[in-house]
Amino acid sequence: MAKTENGDYLKTFKELKKSLDVDPENYEIKKTVKKNFINIPEKQITTELCLTAVQLNAEVLFYIPEKLITAEICLAAVKNNGKALTLVPDSFKTPAICLAAVKKRGSALLFVPEKLKTPEMCLTAVKSAGYALSYVPEKLRTKEICLAAVQSHQSCNTALKYVPIKNKTSGVCLAAVTKDGYAILNMPEKMKTPRVCFAAVQNNGWTLKYVPDELKNQKICLTAVRDNGRTLQYVPKEIITLNLCLAAVQKNAEALRYVPENFKTKRICFTAVEKKATAIKYVPEELKTPKLCALAIQVEEQKKEKLRAEKNIDLIFSSDNDTALKYIPEKMIKRIFRKQFKTEKDCLAAVQKEGRKLLHIPKKFKTEGVCLAAVTNDGTALQFVPVKLKTENICFAAVQNNGNALQFVPRKIMTQKISLAAVQNNGWALRYLPGKLMSNKHCLTAVQKDGTSLVFVPKKLLTQELCMAAVKNNYMNFPSLPKKFLTPEICMASVKNNSYTLALIPDRLKTPKICAMALEKDFFAIQYIPKKLITEELCLKALQMEALENDILFRKNNSSAVFDYIPKKMFGDAAFCNMIVQRNGLMLEHVPNKFKTKELCFAAVQCKGLALQYFPEEFKTEEICLAAVYNNSNALEFVPQDLKTYKLCLLAAQSFGFTLLHAPNEIITEDLCLTAVQSNGNVLECVPEKLKTFEVCLAAVCNDINALEFVPKKYISKLPESFKCMAKK
Repeated sequence: MAKTENGDYLKTFKELKKSLDVDPENYEIKKTVKKNFINIPEKQITTELCLTAVQLNAEVLFYIPEKLITAEICLAAVKNNGKALTLVPDSFKTPAICLAAVKKRGSALLFVPEKLKTPEMCLTAVKSAGYALSYVPEKLRTKEICLAAVQSHQSCNTALKYVPIKNKTSGVCLAAVTKDGYAILNMPEKMKTPRVCFAAVQNNGWTLKYVPDELKNQKICLTAVRDNGRTLQYVPKEIITLNLCLAAVQKNAEALRYVPENFKTKRICFTAVEKKATAIKYVPEELKTPKLCALAIQVEEQKKEKLRAEKNIDLIFSSDNDTALKYIPEKMIKRIFRKQFKTEKDCLAAVQKEGRKLLHIPKKFKTEGVCLAAVTNDGTALQFVPVKLKTENICFAAVQNNGNALQFVPRKIMTQKISLAAVQNNGWALRYLPGKLMSNKHCLTAVQKDGTSLVFVPKKLLTQELCMAAVKNNYMNFPSLPKKFLTPEICMASVKNNSYTLALIPDRLKTPKICAMALEKDFFAIQYIPKKLITEELCLKALQMEALENDILFRKNNSSAVFDYIPKKMFGDAAFCNMIVQRNGLMLEHVPNKFKTKELCFAAVQCKGLALQYFPEEFKTEEICLAAVYNNSNALEFVPQDLKTYKLCLLAAQSFGFTLLHAPNEIITEDLCLTAVQSNGNVLECVPEKLKTFEVCLAAVCNDINALEFVPKKYISKLPESFKCMAKK
């Protein structure tokens, strides 16, 4: 935005606001606002401009000069995005601003100072996001708040695991599974009553998997299979009945695979195949009657007819790969089609819909007219055309429909006309072209259609024109080009197509213009630019592009390759160091100590939590450590022992259970261990023996069955039957 007056910036932002009002999810507008705000000279930034900017993109709060931040601006930012509370200075975190943040985004409760958390605020947060209950102080986790959390619309099943044991009543558990059946995973075994389990299965049939076997009865199992037929696999064998199996396949044909052999009756098999033709693969051979096989073929035909009407070609091809015909005996197929194709008219109608049906048409009806109709519909049907009927006319029609049909064209009638039509349709048809017929025209036509067909061009026919056409069509051809054809023009064309081909260009051919072009398309291309061509301008361009690519509030944790290729001498400039740390916090490692300020360090962990390891000890405060662990739970390893609070360790364990290894022994509780193993069951190995309670062990194996090897022997017998069997194995 090349503006010089404040009024111009403000006017532009207001115009963008109108566009954003029409399309609130337009990320490009938000990105433009951030980019433009960063480039505004500080002396031209006003309070009104800041207010308008944060209303468009809350992240802008991060770039507002401290002296211009007001309560009004902070309130506008959190109303735009509740998570912007992370960017609000502590002095502005008032009850009103914090409440506005959690109203917008329940998880923002995490960033509310403990002293400001009220029952009203916590209730608002959990109603917005059930899992926000984990950020509610223990003393405020009342029955009302816990009930609201498990009844929320977002992550209500997760919320149940943060409900204190004393509040995990039958009423709360019932409310949780009624809202989300998967909440059954987060409740004590004693709370899995028939009523609660039935409510869970009513909400989501798949939760039958987690219902104790002793509570599984006809009623609950029938409810489950009616919701999801595949849950038949979790029904105990002694409960399975004919009606149960029928209900399962009526809901889901694939459930036939879980029907015991003695229950696979004609009715059940017909029901499954009627619903999905390929279910015939699970039908016993003795039940594959002509009537059932004919039904499978008919159902598949109807499905393809529907896909043709929807013009869904991809699904038609995928259905050809898994067709019911694979599971029907060959003799049966011939018998069925013999009845279906009684006249030439029947055959013609069939191949006009699906050319490959020519395979099943009796020889006496394979006339020139029928064959022509078949290859016109699907060129590959040429392989089923009798040799004597493979005329020039039929072969031409086939390759016009599908160039790969050239492989089925007899050599004696493969003319220039047919071969050229084939490569015009599909460049890879060039591989089926005899050397005698192959010309420069064929090759150029093929690579213009599909650049990767260059691999089929004989060396003697390779020209610079062909190579240029190939890389313009597909950059993947660049590595296979002979060195003698590598010119600056071809290199530029390749980079225009895809910036990563810069890595394949010899350094002697890399010009500033080619490098700039590659970087313009993708900032990661900087890693392929020779050191002598890397300028400060290119570095800043790459950094600017990366800043726009990644969100301040939702940073990726992976380190960027951009910074690894910045000349070290540039780190001697304080302004440059400030800028790169804001773009990638891990670069704090390379910033000279004289440039490390408290503000710079805070910006670093907001960007990359693991930057905490490069902090001077005096800068590690409770606020900074919280920001670091929130960004990356592994940052807990670098938090000073006296700052590792229960709240901080709980936050880390929720995200990555193995951070339990870095929690001080004195604050490791059963609840903390429970949270850790729910994140990763194998963390049970790190849980102190005295804290390996039955509830903790059960949660661990529910998360990962491999955690069984860390369960004390005294609890193995108490585990559900399915886990006991695994333990014996």
